[in-house]
Amino acid sequence: MKKRLSLLVFLAAGVLAGGQAATYQGVTLPDTATLGGKTLVLNGMGLREYFFFDIYVGGLYLPQKATTPAAVLAEQGPYRVVMAMKHGVSRRQFMDAWRSDLKANNKGDYSKLKPQIAQFAKLFDAAKSGDEIIMDYVPGKGVSVTHNGRLMGTVSGNNFHEALLHVYVGPHPPTETLKKGLLGAHG
Repeated sequence: MKKRLSLLVFLAAGVLAGGQAATYQGVTLPDTATLGGKTLVLNGMGLREYFFFDIYVGGLYLPQKATTPAAVLAEQGPYRVVMAMKHGVSRRQFMDAWRSDLKANNKGDYSKLKPQIAQFAKLFDAAKSGDEIIMDYVPGKGVSVTHNGRLMGTVSGNNFHEALLHVYVGPHPPTETLKKGLLGAHG
């Protein structure tokens, strides 16, 4: 009887404390996050690869689950993208990748977004395996970048936050595995 009671107390404590989590490719992320006073749900997790290297596991948090690019892009509330680094990346590699990915997925708006893209790319330092980079969008404030708990800066502008989402769920994502995972299907 004591064992059963202990197990029930343990399970109840886990649920009340938000003990739910999802694991993918060895990375565990909580099922929810709070941003801008709203609770977001983990929409999905996917792997960003480059040649033979696993670069990061990405997680996408939205106000509600969305399984299509159109549904993700229609969201008007806050969102969070988590990059759990599995491989080292230099500052230059980040800058080049962001410029390339933003251009590939925002051809019509790329020239208008150049100042914001340059500002955004500069918010990334070199990262090593085990680092966590979080990009938070809060309406009216912009996209903030946090590296291992340190706020790197914020880029304002509605079109920039939309351009960033296009990188992940647009026609030319960094990898299809990442896009599918963020849309809720583990690649």
